[in-house]
Amino acid sequence: MGKVANAAVAARARAQERMAALHAERAARDQRIEDAAADVFAELDAKTAAAARRALAVEAAQRAIADAEQAEREAVAAADARIGTGVAALKGEGLTVAQIAELVTLPAADVRRLLRGPAAPAAPVESGGDLDGAA
Repeated sequence: MGKVANAAVAARARAQERMAALHAERAARDQRIEDAAADVFAELDAKTAAAARRALAVEAAQRAIADAEQAEREAVAAADARIGTGVAALKGEGLTVAQIAELVTLPAADVRRLLRGPAAPAAPVESGGDLDGAA
């Protein structure tokens, strides 16, 4: 019976070694799974952060566009007011709408619109003004 007992002890030892190896393999596999899942979560977080950065950049760009459009509208309105003042000065010098239109290369309808607009002064501008830079 000693041989049977020794064989049983040896078999049990081999089984325990095999179980220990399986546990080590399972632990290593579990660690690889955990590491891979952590990598996926990190990349999902990176995607979320990238989307947030893009959204902030788009919002900033839209604000910049809106600001640029507003600045353009204000500049165009100011230029239109100055053009209206200049057209009114030309009218005050006795030029007809047709003459003004030809001189400043604007359609006559635009000249008439500018003369009706709020930029037109109530009194005619005296001759010798600074419109062309000569006194």
